[in-house]
Amino acid sequence: MTALDRRAGPREYLGYWVGTLPVRVIAVAAVVMAWWPWAAVHTAGDAVLPGCVAAFAVWAAPALDRRPSLESARWS
Repeated sequence: MTALDRRAGPREYLGYWVGTLPVRVIAVAAVVMAWWPWAAVHTAGDAVLPGCVAAFAVWAAPALDRRPSLESARWS
């Protein structure tokens, strides 16, 4: 049985989020280009739905691949 590792510190957590930043920017850019909010949004109330969709795109962007493919004997 393997022992539990300690929790990741703020430095590792920040490094992970910085690593996913390009993917998140691409996700938001794809949503914005598909929606064309500059043509559909005329008031602040109209901007709520595109803003929520952009926030969802940031949250739902794919994560980095963290599988231990080189170190694991199971994957080789």
